[in-house]
Amino acid sequence: MAGEGIALPPRRKNPKEQAQARGLAQEYNATKPTEIAKRKGLLQKIFGFCGPSVWIEPPLTVAMGKTVKIGKGSVIGAGTVVTKDIPAMSLAVGVPAKVLRPITDADKVEY
Repeated sequence: MAGEGIALPPRRKNPKEQAQARGLAQEYNATKPTEIAKRKGLLQKIFGFCGPSVWIEPPLTVAMGKTVKIGKGSVIGAGTVVTKDIPAMSLAVGVPAKVLRPITDADKVEY
């Protein structure tokens, strides 16, 4: 669904593609929080699609395997392992990821 979030790539057996995805993740992890356009571009290269307002806090690790969707406007905490879909406008953290709470209008004002 275009515009809904990002989807992790399906399992790839090509070692060259896996190495490229890991390299892009390392490049993403080296970005500064102010480099929003660069981060978005890297997520686009890694996942093929990056929805509006998705924020993934580094470090990002890409493991080929299960396809999951991260909903529009969601925030993924540092070191979180996403193993299932994350609904839109949610804060998710942990290993494995758990939705902590929805993101509200009050969060938008504060941050």
